[in-house]
Amino acid sequence: IDSDHNLLDDVDHSNGVSSSPFDAESQLLSDYRQRYGLSIDPFVDDPHFPFYTGGQRRQTLEQLLHLCQFSHNLLVVAGDYGVGKTRMAQALIDALDDADDICFVEGQITSNIDSVLAEVFAQFELSGQSGFSEFCKKKSEQDGLVVLIVDNAHHLTDDVILGLINLLQENQVSRLHLVLFAEPHLLDRLDNINAPDLVLTDLVLDKFSLNDAVDYLNFRMEMADYLGPEVFTEGKVEPWWRQSQGQLLP
Repeated sequence: IDSDHNLLDDVDHSNGVSSSPFDAESQLLSDYRQRYGLSIDPFVDDPHFPFYTGGQRRQTLEQLLHLCQFSHNLLVVAGDYGVGKTRMAQALIDALDDADDICFVEGQITSNIDSVLAEVFAQFELSGQSGFSEFCKKKSEQDGLVVLIVDNAHHLTDDVILGLINLLQENQVSRLHLVLFAEPHLLDRLDNINAPDLVLTDLVLDKFSLNDAVDYLNFRMEMADYLGPEVFTEGKVEPWWRQSQGQLLP
């Protein structure tokens, strides 16, 4: 998260420990890990870092799981840049059942529908669309879900989005579920896409409040095995929170 090292530097100064602006980043990391007894960098950009469930994140994840299991709607998780959409996508992957078949695709500006489908088929080790349709069929109650997750879906053109929607609708009575993670303007674009039978459910990831940001930073410290009193307070976090506008920038 942008500026977290600076926040910890502020805490160090308040305890009489000086820090040179010319110190290497690795030295800063080593110093504060040693000072606070941390097993890892608490602010490492790792999608597998324990999932923070505050700021309505737990409720959103539970809604996604429920909708994947009991609906065939197009699911869109919308949020501004830096609010944690990719981390939510990873949390969804981790929360799905071992029996589920999952595909994760990164939306690219240069993607076309053929390249996206080729990546999907390759991840499932399928030869083409006919094999995919057969793969998605539910043959018994023990069969898991097929969940296609597209991150940064707002980068995709309308033609690619429509192609994915057609794929979902062609496999409406099947194991297939489509979840798009995107910036909010994708929702406006979906209003203009010609898919009259589409049923859309959108969930919004809000920016963190100041209280959420304080709780989140202390959570990251706790997950790095910090056992002392809470390091971050509203007074220390507010300048960073205002600057970042509640976004969790990597």
